[in-house]
Amino acid sequence: MIDGWSDHPPTTYTFETALTEGDHTITVEYFDSGGGALARCSVIRL
Repeated sequence: MIDGWSDHPPTTYTFETALTEGDHTITVEYFDSGGGALARCSVIRL
């Protein structure tokens, strides 16, 4: 899990984890305090 809740310019965060076989739920949350908010989420199967 990534915890980057602060005012800052666009920043790249990465997180890697092993998942078991099957379905999973991924939740992405972000906030915009009046600037150029940007959120991207990518999932790569290895």
